[in-house]
Amino acid sequence: SNSLTRFYIAKQPHSFIITSLSAAVANHFYHIFISSQEETRSLFSMRKQYTIAHLSDLHLTINNEEKRKEDKKRNMNANLVRILNHSSVQEADLVVVTGDITDKGELTAWNYFWSTVKSASLNRKNMLVIHGNHDVACLDFSRRKPKEEYLAIVKAGLRSGGQKNKFPYVRTFCDGEIGVFCVDSVNAGNFNVLDNAVGVLGFDQLYKLGQLMRHHESIRCKLIALHHSPNIPKRSTSRRRGESSTPFWLRPTMQLKHVDRVGLRLLARTFEVKAILHGHTHDNLDRRVNSMRIIGTGDSTVTRKSGLLNYKLYSYYPGSKTLKTQIRNLRGV
Repeated sequence: SNSLTRFYIAKQPHSFIITSLSAAVANHFYHIFISSQEETRSLFSMRKQYTIAHLSDLHLTINNEEKRKEDKKRNMNANLVRILNHSSVQEADLVVVTGDITDKGELTAWNYFWSTVKSASLNRKNMLVIHGNHDVACLDFSRRKPKEEYLAIVKAGLRSGGQKNKFPYVRTFCDGEIGVFCVDSVNAGNFNVLDNAVGVLGFDQLYKLGQLMRHHESIRCKLIALHHSPNIPKRSTSRRRGESSTPFWLRPTMQLKHVDRVGLRLLARTFEVKAILHGHTHDNLDRRVNSMRIIGTGDSTVTRKSGLLNYKLYSYYPGSKTLKTQIRNLRGV
């Protein structure tokens, strides 16, 4: 056979080279498209993009005329209908809501939220909802109900929409391309009016989060969702960016405790988390802290002075592993 090969090369060298190159190219593409299911899936996913609508701080009340506790605004319930029926939310692959579904922790408000989701024909399986400090309500100097009763309402509200209520946890979406790791930042606060807005994670939850991330390390786009901000920019930083700064006395209630936010950011960097998504601060900041991207979205159901509502919309491109952000506006009530 070696003699025949040498004879063929001598008589038809160009044909042999072309045939050899063709075989090499075919073998190369075979390994790209066939040898690994993961590589094949990744190549096909390059042609796609996934969109995520990020809402937060809905502050729903028992009816549309009731005012919000802190700033006396209203129409949150009616504005929710408009947001959930907005084209970008309707077309999104995933809808994330990072807490404060209700304004005063009432089950009636939770029920309104899920009935509005149903009326908007949104698939609850493509929604991820976590709770905030208003859902574990302590808004006066003394509780109207025991803490355990409010926690029971939160769990019932999450369960009624098919959401998990034991933290931390991870859920995957978009053909497994996107994994959202959820943590509970209000689990240790809310005993009285002084600490009702303080964000706490605790060592045990961070440890379990690290275990989850290690187990799901292969997820290409990892996101972390929580209610509180992992970082509030200092006054000097806000001025340099041309942003309004948070008063020093409000900072402790707007972000996680120092050890928790450092621990969370370290885990996020270690496991290459694409971004940390949060609510609570009622702003649209998108910043990097120690190379970690942290994105907040405003109180989505509140009409601005311009007459508009807004929320965040993310586009994730699997081919380049990039996450792009835009603010979507629509007319409010």
